[in-house]
Amino acid sequence: MGLCLISSKEISEYRRRWNAMLVDLRNPKAYRQWHIPEAQNVPLEELELFMEQVPKSRLVIFYCQYGNTSIQEGCRYVKRGYRICSVAGGIDAYRACELQLYKGKVLHEEKSYIDSINKKRL
Repeated sequence: MGLCLISSKEISEYRRRWNAMLVDLRNPKAYRQWHIPEAQNVPLEELELFMEQVPKSRLVIFYCQYGNTSIQEGCRYVKRGYRICSVAGGIDAYRACELQLYKGKVLHEEKSYIDSINKKRL
């Protein structure tokens, strides 16, 4: 199975139907400015460690600013056996559809994923 490209309007259906995890690959500053509801921020430098914790059977939706990085990273993880979708056009396409965004609001504590893993190890 290859990388699945989905439209912005399909995100909620994929999350509901397949319990897909939504991952924002942008940096924390961009995430705080705008992000899709229920998205988890995992910057690229933390993605490897994050994906090691995700079961390969779990569907994961990546998005970035324009869709290029999420496609690149998605292809990389599909080759490793993960089930990955990428949001076509990234958050820019999502915003163009006038779908709900969070601005300046973070859904979880503003700690990096690596910080939370390290804390669990202590």
